[in-house]
Amino acid sequence: SVFPSTVAPVLDAAVAANETVGYAYFFTEPGTAGPNSKLYYGVRAGPTSAPAFGEKLVYNSNQGATTFLIGQHPSLDFDTSSNPVIAFQDALTATRGFLMLARSSDKGTSFAVETVDGAATGNIVGTFSSVDVHTDNAIGISYFDSTNLRLKFAKKAANGSWRRFFVDGPGASCGVGTTAGSYSRFKWTSSGQPVIAYQAT
Repeated sequence: SVFPSTVAPVLDAAVAANETVGYAYFFTEPGTAGPNSKLYYGVRAGPTSAPAFGEKLVYNSNQGATTFLIGQHPSLDFDTSSNPVIAFQDALTATRGFLMLARSSDKGTSFAVETVDGAATGNIVGTFSSVDVHTDNAIGISYFDSTNLRLKFAKKAANGSWRRFFVDGPGASCGVGTTAGSYSRFKWTSSGQPVIAYQAT
């Protein structure tokens, strides 16, 4: 059940160094008090002639009538040990949206989830997230701050803490667009420089 609209990205896929074909997707189903939203990680196995697919629940919420959706805008990559890394949005209310990261250390059997960016009230971040893991296992995520209309970038070294940057939009370092950051796609260069493609007005 793809909900509420196709404007929000609801799935992503990637191939690990060990040739694991993985995918992450957002799912909702109707509930008596509101939608029940879930984030899944899956892998493809079997031969091309008869592929098999298996899914693992990563993150979910049984939501009330006044809450929003968890797991939209998923973006998947793998670290150098072929462990899946998923960036996604946790939108608890109309005025609260967090950028989250789910990371596995056992090839996708289990996940640890952490908050990358977001305030307790009055700020919505994490839409159009795009994650990439460098060969030194540094994690980078580009994403849209829809409250401040800015493109943001978050970086975490393999053994470091998160650092967050305003890239474009009002008051940001580039400052080109009045609204910037929709549909972002992020990749590291081989030398560890961030490159982001995105929409700006």
